[in-house]
Amino acid sequence: MDKPVTDYRLQSADLILTPSRLFFEHQKSQYLDKTIQYFYCFNENYLPELANKFQDRKQKILLSGANYYTNGVGYPIRNHIYGYWQKNKQNKDSIGEYIDYLSHPSYDRLLNGDKSGINYYKILASYRGAFFGFAAAPQNYVLAKIIEILSCGCIGFFEYSPLLEKDLGLIKFKHYVPIMVDENNVPMYDRDYYLKYLLGSEGEKIANEGYKYVINKFNMKNKCDELHNILKTKIK
Repeated sequence: MDKPVTDYRLQSADLILTPSRLFFEHQKSQYLDKTIQYFYCFNENYLPELANKFQDRKQKILLSGANYYTNGVGYPIRNHIYGYWQKNKQNKDSIGEYIDYLSHPSYDRLLNGDKSGINYYKILASYRGAFFGFAAAPQNYVLAKIIEILSCGCIGFFEYSPLLEKDLGLIKFKHYVPIMVDENNVPMYDRDYYLKYLLGSEGEKIANEGYKYVINKFNMKNKCDELHNILKTKIK
């Protein structure tokens, strides 16, 4: 956009808290000086229901949620993986047989109850791994799905972005495994690469590191303390 965005509600606010400050930057917001990145938390009260042993989980990687990508809008990496899965899910010589897909449940809470909230987390927690891919710019900011995957004890197979470390502190090959891509950021489906983590001890170690990190950093108490500090120091 060439013209800065204005809004009377944002104009009158003392602070703008958002999990997606990058979006405001892309929109050339005139309110960036009072816009603060404040990310989601994970409800740790769910954790006892998600404590599936890694060795007992499905030896597969779950692709879930929206996967559309048209005219530069949507989720390019997810869309590519979905297309690959459709063609190769029964191919015993590919990584495709190790991928499962869960469609977007819709935003209708009357219809999606069995695939949202704690029920979605239970599905995640039944898998060893789960994919995450960013939306295309200007919506290529970090999403709650990232910490949901790790909080459920999965190996996070994530599209690499410097925002994972900048905004969330996540380090590749320590807290998550980057999706393999070529020089054009197109996914590559090296079976050995994915199975090394999905079936080996290194993947379990990364899942444990990712889990511990997000549970310690993004629990409700820490996020409430963070909010308290923001309000105490930023509002005069």
